[in-house]
Amino acid sequence: MEYVEFLKLNEIKIDNPFVNENLSIIEWIRENINNKWSLNTALENGVAFHHGALPRHLGSTIVDSFNSGAIRWLFCTSTLIEGVNTSAKNVILFDKEKGRKPIDFFDYKNIAGRSGRMRKHFIGNVIRFEDQPEQMELFVDIPLFNQAQAPLEILISMDEKDIEDEAKPRLDKFNNLPEELKDVIKLNSGVSIESQIEIINKIESNLKEYNNLLNWTALPKSFDNLSTVIELCWDSLTGPGDKTFIEGIGRLSARWLASFTFSYIKLKTIGAVVNTYINDDFWKERIPDTQKRIDTASYSILHITRHWFDYKLPKWINVISNLQEYVFKKHKMPYGNYSFIASSIENGFLHPNIAALTEYDIPITAIKKLEKFISSDRTPEMNITFLNQLSDNELIANRLLKYEIDKIRNSF
Repeated sequence: MEYVEFLKLNEIKIDNPFVNENLSIIEWIRENINNKWSLNTALENGVAFHHGALPRHLGSTIVDSFNSGAIRWLFCTSTLIEGVNTSAKNVILFDKEKGRKPIDFFDYKNIAGRSGRMRKHFIGNVIRFEDQPEQMELFVDIPLFNQAQAPLEILISMDEKDIEDEAKPRLDKFNNLPEELKDVIKLNSGVSIESQIEIINKIESNLKEYNNLLNWTALPKSFDNLSTVIELCWDSLTGPGDKTFIEGIGRLSARWLASFTFSYIKLKTIGAVVNTYINDDFWKERIPDTQKRIDTASYSILHITRHWFDYKLPKWINVISNLQEYVFKKHKMPYGNYSFIASSIENGFLHPNIAALTEYDIPITAIKKLEKFISSDRTPEMNITFLNQLSDNELIANRLLKYEIDKIRNSF
């Protein structure tokens, strides 16, 4: 926002007829995230930012608008280093890090290569605030699969005939487990065996209390129901990158994640969750400045959606669902089943076959508005073909915005 203020102060305006393309993006953000999010003010002035928390469709649209000239100045993180076709006349490297790691020579050349591409800009400039990373020799390292050192989770998923003799002793501890437990551990593929046993021991250490908190099906009946599931995961399954620091909130914790998730389950849209936190007295006291609170809530909830709701959290919820079922069955106690809520969070409360349309850059907001036209029995390609047979007037009659219509047309 400081750069937008600089442009206004110096009366610098983007001189490009394509800038009106940003109006449809702004309209979508106003309706589905927040009408005062800083990205809207930036877009009005030909400026945008791009980071990993943005919804996939919005990130790709921002790149397209930058390439067309509707966005003249783009501030971005390392999310644009690889795999995105962008071209800029000038590239400015403000930092020397990619996440927590320093940018190496390969990344530096990749970033610098965005400037001055033929057919767009014949000459480009790379401006850096840090020294150029030291050049290194590049080589391709193809690791060999060594069963003696491979994670145990990989070995137990292999057929016994494919396991080498020297690796078999490593399976002794697993093979000595009860058959029912071995089946559950295999079902939770890719999850540390030690962590799963740790969670089981924790549940068994206080059977009655955990049974009261974990014995639910479909939707959690209370915040404590969901929080208990997430805390069991958090203590045993988190890695160094999971406890992200979010400005205005601090280090992400199990309780914070449970709070965001419980709000999402109740409200079912990201915009509603953002507005709830913006207007909450706790957040008003924690972040008194309204604009900062809006920006913090928008980034935080979008970040959690992309990095937690889309895969990791549903996976964890299913892991706990399987483990608590095993424990309580063993002790002849009632047990829960969380498969419904795990799928709902992962797929935005849509049928998985319908939610698959988001992979084609169609916003979930558009999919929900057109759910009556979409069949879970069709392939995504068949549904896209059907949606594109609807006229613009039919789409508008179903409350679709121009941005959403454009995304559907471009998916065909």
